[in-house]
Amino acid sequence: MSLNALMSARTPQGTTAWVLALNTVPFISVPTYLVFGEVDFEEYIEEKQIYASQIEPTIQRLHETLEQQNLIAETFKGSAALRDTLLPLPATRGNAAELLPDGPKAFESIFEGISQAQDYVLIQFFTIADDEVGSELARRLIERSQAGVACYVIYDDIGTKVSDDYLAPMHQAGVQSVSFNVVPQWNKLFRLNFRNHRKLIVVDGHSAWIGGMNVKADYMNWRDTMARFDGPVVQTLQVSFLQDWAWSRDEVLEDLNWQPKSHSEQGQDVAVASLPSSPTDGFERYTLFLLDVIHHAEERLWIASPYFVPDDVIVRALQAAALRGVEVKILIPDETDTLIARLAQFAAWSYIRELEAAGAEMFQYTSPFMHQKIILSDHDYCIIGSANFDNRSFRLNFELSAVVSDRAFNRQVTEMLQQDFNNATAIKQSDLDGQGFWERVRVRASRLAAPVL
Repeated sequence: MSLNALMSARTPQGTTAWVLALNTVPFISVPTYLVFGEVDFEEYIEEKQIYASQIEPTIQRLHETLEQQNLIAETFKGSAALRDTLLPLPATRGNAAELLPDGPKAFESIFEGISQAQDYVLIQFFTIADDEVGSELARRLIERSQAGVACYVIYDDIGTKVSDDYLAPMHQAGVQSVSFNVVPQWNKLFRLNFRNHRKLIVVDGHSAWIGGMNVKADYMNWRDTMARFDGPVVQTLQVSFLQDWAWSRDEVLEDLNWQPKSHSEQGQDVAVASLPSSPTDGFERYTLFLLDVIHHAEERLWIASPYFVPDDVIVRALQAAALRGVEVKILIPDETDTLIARLAQFAAWSYIRELEAAGAEMFQYTSPFMHQKIILSDHDYCIIGSANFDNRSFRLNFELSAVVSDRAFNRQVTEMLQQDFNNATAIKQSDLDGQGFWERVRVRASRLAAPVL
């Protein structure tokens, strides 16, 4: 098993962590590795290639449509060549964007959008809970399905634990749902590492919602953010859903709306790109894109994430940005929601010394639990979506983000994050040094586990 970790782990740090653990505490690390350590499922991916080939013509036609209607955004920060390589579809112009900075606003917008659906609704979440928010989602979908609207739901097989009592009424009304698995049922116990963490709602191919929230009552009180987009980017976002449905259901959805609608004539011309990433990409799409964003930041780089556990390459890039005069500010939560989150929080503290030495600042959002995932670069560029600022989102999860290039939208993001920083406490290395010995040991030990958290 140590040899397997040596040959297949994705980073030197991950290899070191697994080999050390497997040889020192095998009674704990062996079962853990069986569940979380595997990174190779190429045989299963190969079985799914037929569906990828069936979807490729749709992607190609959409690309051609965007070109013909002059809906491709030409001005976007960073390396154009790298961006064109990393993005499955180009950034689009002619979009409308709305920032939804809390749970009540986000779910009100989402539920109202679902109720207005005329043709179809696509729903994808890591977690759907059988509580008041989940019940309201089910009620809206049942009502639309009974009205003749096609409704499709994807939820992660590990992140969501709902009973047949919750699903049965939706299925009886005609709502189709599927749990996302990256491996066959018989082997899924040993491949829990790869999760579909995406959050996406699409209505009629006209409107899409994306961000950090799941369908759960907790998000009505947590500090989290979603965004609504209307326009050509919706078609590029729903490609991700199309691929995940084919992966999970062995079925390619037909009759989706692939005709983009520009909002430029209404004075709304936001440039937005869809950035999906997954362990099946062949290279670390999100990591490479993020490195490009960091390298091209000129004035400021603000990062808000509930999990801040980057690898050394990202840390060095952040240091370089701070050293060249970029204002680097990182916001993490003070509260945590799970044991893994607590370990990740300890690991995040371990980065303070090296980031602080370069001039970067780190803050803890005091209350409530902060779950948003946003990266703001300068005054005209931000990333909002499902990806945390950690190794898991960079390499192991299926994630989906929107990249927005627009000064007005990002002014709203700036004001929102500034308020968050005002409600946060600066944390410094001196704060950690003032802690007890075993607290400092716990922080350093958690850093060792960072590659596998």
